[in-house]
Amino acid sequence: MHNDRLKFLIKKLKNGESSYFNEFYSGTKAAVWYIITRFMRDRNAAEDVMQEVYVSFLNSLYRVDENKNPMSYLLTTARNKTLDEFKKRTKEELTESPEEHGGSQDFSSPLVDFPLLNLCKEKLTKDEYEILELTMVMGYKRVEAAKMLGKPVSTLYRTYKAVVQKAKKLYKEAYYADR
Repeated sequence: MHNDRLKFLIKKLKNGESSYFNEFYSGTKAAVWYIITRFMRDRNAAEDVMQEVYVSFLNSLYRVDENKNPMSYLLTTARNKTLDEFKKRTKEELTESPEEHGGSQDFSSPLVDFPLLNLCKEKLTKDEYEILELTMVMGYKRVEAAKMLGKPVSTLYRTYKAVVQKAKKLYKEAYYADR
């Protein structure tokens, strides 16, 4: 979703115009789902976390500065809720035997639902994939991503441009290789 449209929707939601929630949800759900499924093995648990993320986000909407990057706030909420649930479930699983969960065969990578990201994870270097994930998936600005990664902004910009070019080529490979 375009950042300006997202800011507009946040303003409308803050004004109590709940009719804009469907558009907000439709435009952000793929990125939120991606963040959640990076850690969650169980689809039902992931759906519960997804619901918690949006409820939490709406309950703290007054804290969101729509002039900054509201997508970062939403995705940070998603990451935090997911990690909380993941830690809680990990503790529960440690007290039970692996047979009760069907073993590791039940686990499927969240990247299965995102063929381009799966291909990017395979083909890009760790640093390149991290930049792709922070900027394109999580919605951080490149300056924010540079600070998070401890890299000079100019280096991140140069790497980002190279990542975009590689991702364009991989897009064709991911979605048109079968045809």
